[in-house]
Amino acid sequence: MHGANGRRLRDDWRERAEAYLGTVVPGYPNLFTLYGPNTNGVTSIIYILEAQTEFVRRLLDDMASAGARDRGQGAMSRCVQR
Repeated sequence: MHGANGRRLRDDWRERAEAYLGTVVPGYPNLFTLYGPNTNGVTSIIYILEAQTEFVRRLLDDMASAGARDRGQGAMSRCVQR
């Protein structure tokens, strides 16, 4: 997994995996994790997954409202389909 400026998740998480609210990882603007780092130890993983899903939905809505768009999907698809 590569992030902004050529970062690699395996390098960033070599010592310790971290994600804000167990969901978003700094330097990886299009990566959303569910049941990510530091989400264990709660009484209900179902509750956590529901909360994370709502959080991601709000982020995606905000991104769409701000005019964010997919610039890399076409290039990635062409590369994979070779």
